[in-house]
Amino acid sequence: MHEPPDEVGIDATAWTPALAQKFLEETHGVKYSVSSCRRLLKEAKLSHENPAKADEDEQERFHDELKKRNGRWTPP
Repeated sequence: MHEPPDEVGIDATAWTPALAQKFLEETHGVKYSVSSCRRLLKEAKLSHENPAKADEDEQERFHDELKKRNGRWTPP
């Protein structure tokens, strides 16, 4: 989810929790609840209310941490 949905072939301009849930399951085989996806988006500083991209360094740190946990996210 480094890129906006429309740049990865999804017809949407911003990530929503439900869209993130479907994307993560289809591309990474991990299942999250919609509320967990909402927290993921918030932690990555991505918001469906404000689709502006988060700081690239912050996004990279978030995704590196997610990789370290084998795709499993836990709330801070």
